[in-house]
Amino acid sequence: MGGAKVCGICCVVLLVLTFSIWLDYALQTNTPSCSIKELYIPALDTRLPIFNTSAPAATFIFFDLQLDNHIKTAGVGFEYMNPTLTFYYTGFPVANFTLPRFSQGEDDEAHLRDLVETRGMPWSDALAAVSGGFTATFTLEFSARVKVNQDLWHTYTELLLRGDVEVNDSGEKLQKKDIKLVPFVKSISNTLTSLLSDE
Repeated sequence: MGGAKVCGICCVVLLVLTFSIWLDYALQTNTPSCSIKELYIPALDTRLPIFNTSAPAATFIFFDLQLDNHIKTAGVGFEYMNPTLTFYYTGFPVANFTLPRFSQGEDDEAHLRDLVETRGMPWSDALAAVSGGFTATFTLEFSARVKVNQDLWHTYTELLLRGDVEVNDSGEKLQKKDIKLVPFVKSISNTLTSLLSDE
């Protein structure tokens, strides 16, 4: 009788412990975040000898991207589909960079420093802005499907993040601090435009 009682208590404790672990995972609201540490566009750097207000010689964008996995109890994988970083100017896409697939450990960070060539960039508008003492504003959009790896199972979460970066006449981002991209929802018109442009 005493053994059965002890066994029953152990089962209750085990069930409570299991439920506590499950609840901890279920209430885990943290998701990976994305920040822009550096951004440099040589075509907008008025200090360079090659600076040209009509026909820029270098039309690429250098960026330093930081991805942080804030989940302390699970690793994440950007392995289901390649994450994408898209650059917009005046609402139109001017550059698109596809990141390699990778994974991150618990509470880990990753850096990606690379450059991307622009396409269809209205340089005259941006050059006029920085030459006149103003800034050129670029919108960066990061999208990915992230696999969250728990101990016994995994889940998926969609990331769609966006942020604005102002670039000055040095071709660098105006903000000294890192720019954290924040979640947003695409409008129907933007989605339709994207779908039509892919056809």
